[in-house]
Order: sequence, then structure tokens, then C-alpha cells
Amino acid sequence: PPPAEEATPSVEEEEEGDYARSKARSDCGVEEDRESTPPQAAPEEEPDEELEARCANQGVPLDILGVAGARNVLTDCSAWWGMKMKDLCEECQVRELPTTDCLEKGDLVKRLLQVRIWEEMSFKALQEKCMMLGISVAFDFATKEELEDLLRQHAGLPSCLAAKVRAQCREKGIPEEHLRVEDACEILDAVLKLECSKVAELKRVYERWGMVVEAGLEKQDMVRNLQEIFVWQCLPQEELHKVCRAKGVPTRGSRDDLVPQLIAASWPTSGA
Repeated sequence: PPPAEEATPSVEEEEEGDYARSKARSDCGVEEDRESTPPQAAPEEEPDEELEARCANQGVPLDILGVAGARNVLTDCSAWWGMKMKDLCEECQVRELPTTDCLEKGDLVKRLLQVRIWEEMSFKALQEKCMMLGISVAFDFATKEELEDLLRQHAGLPSCLAAKVRAQCREKGIPEEHLRVEDACEILDAVLKLECSKVAELKRVYERWGMVVEAGLEKQDMVRNLQEIFVWQCLPQEELHKVCRAKGVPTRGSRDDLVPQLIAASWPTSGA
């Protein structure tokens, strides 16, 4: 049993209401030492000769990824080697990787492997890789996903972020196939902000375009109509003329002339 003087709470402990906690500590002194010691991080697993050999054979940078990261990449790599060419091509399509210049299975695996390595690299390792390749980027503001995308583009691969933007545009009904990526991004951002806006703010935006907020007009209707206007502002001239002809609007004039006419032909306006 602990000594009596340790079991008896001090005056300060009684005043703070900590007697129970003090008694528990004194009753298990050894446990107290164990609990007060901060947990030690598990030592990183040392690579064995077999892992080092597999990494060297597949071109996996063990020193950069570490044991766990290297094993993750090797697991995927083994699965790819076991796939048929058709399945590998589908895997590449999922990752927005071109396959037309890949004639052999090894070409497809190599392409998948490179992207998979970037995915497994730490943010710091990606920063160092970008600096080594002379890729200019504001590291203080860039995300890990953006650094991976920069490495893709540097390697001549299509931007994965652009593909994600286009997919989001399709979900929103934005005709991304007729827009530049930059314009699609701006329209998507504007639409997302509108969706988060209050109805009163939406009405003000709606009215700034000269449109009348009719009774019963729902928020999603206003967002959809404004989205269509944003698209008209960015469409190539030929596509804009197609919209004009479909709505019976003359195609003469600049974009600034045509968009208000399209608005007037589509919805009630204050000038009608």
C-alpha cells in the first residue's frame, strides 16, 4: 500500500476538488509514470532486401516513398501487370491518362506507375521534385493535388484538374465541350457561389441583368437562367450564333449586343 502521507490529500488538493484524482495517482504510482510519459512514435520499418530489389526492378523510389508508400505502389503495380490490355486502358482512362501512344503493356504500366508514385509522395517531396524540374509554383498556396497536376503537365500528360472541372460542369449542365477550361472554371465558380447565395441576393443579380423576378420563380430557376447567361458570355462566336438562330435573334453585332437580345428573347425583362 502507498505511504499514508501520499494517500492523504493536501489542503491545496482539497480546495481544488482534486482529491479523487490525487488518490488514484497515489494508488497506482507505476501507472502514473507510464501515463505521464508521452507515447513514442513507432520506429519506421526498415526495408528488407526483397523490397529493395522489387523497388529497383520497378523503378519505385523507396528512399522518397518510404517502406509503406513503396509497398502501396508495388501492390498496385503487381495488379496492373496481371491485367489485360483492355483493362489497363480503362484504368488509364479513369486516371485521365492517354493511351494512344502506348503499344505494349509495359508502356501502360509505366504511365500508371509514374502517376501513382506522385500520388504517394509527400507534399514536401512533391515540392522538391517541382523545384528540381524547374517548375514555377507558389508553394505557400499550392495544394498537394495541384503539385501532382503540375508534374503531370510537365511530363506531357493532360491536366487531371481540368478533367475534374469538366466533369463538374457536365453535372451542372454547363456545355464544357464548347468552352475553354479557364472559362468553364469561371462559370462553375460563379454558379457554385449563386447556389450558396440567399434568395434576396440572387434577385438583385437577376435584376441587374434586366430580368423580372416573376411570382413563383424558384431559386434553382434563377440559378439555371443566370448560368445560361454566363455561358453565352463565354461561348465561341460560332456557337453563340447558333443559340441566336435557335431563339430567333439576329446574329449581327458584338457579343455585348447579342447577349441582352438573347435575354429578352428568353425571359420577361424590365424593358419589355
